[in-house]
Amino acid sequence: MSFRTVIEKYRKSQFSKHDLGNHFERLMRAFLKTYQPYDNKFENVWLWNDFPYRYEFGKGQDIGIDIVCKATDGEYWAVQCKCYGEGAVIDKSSVDKDTHIKNDPNDWSKEHENPRYILDLLLKVITVSMKTMEIVEKLPLCLEPN
Repeated sequence: MSFRTVIEKYRKSQFSKHDLGNHFERLMRAFLKTYQPYDNKFENVWLWNDFPYRYEFGKGQDIGIDIVCKATDGEYWAVQCKCYGEGAVIDKSSVDKDTHIKNDPNDWSKEHENPRYILDLLLKVITVSMKTMEIVEKLPLCLEPN
């Protein structure tokens, strides 16, 4: 079953929004553990509730991290998963709300005397979004997670 088919199946299922998020997080965990180039990049990939050090970060509470990956170089990656509808636009305030980020790019731009900062940031986000869509379109068949 293709990645797109699994996502469409999830969206059409009778899952609550919370259950859809949980299913999507498990799918992303399976993706990070099995899809190249990530399959050899990580020593371990945990859902937040299974991460052994979650109590050292926010006393184990939900802090906006859904998946934690430990890379083979010992570095940790925090991943936030969102199963938005196809074509959804994700704005900065949505990301800030979920990750508790308080930084204002306008302030940063002024502080660093870089008036192009916001434009450059948007161009980078657009580039990443386009590359992500290219990757999703090329995804091979995958197994539905447990």
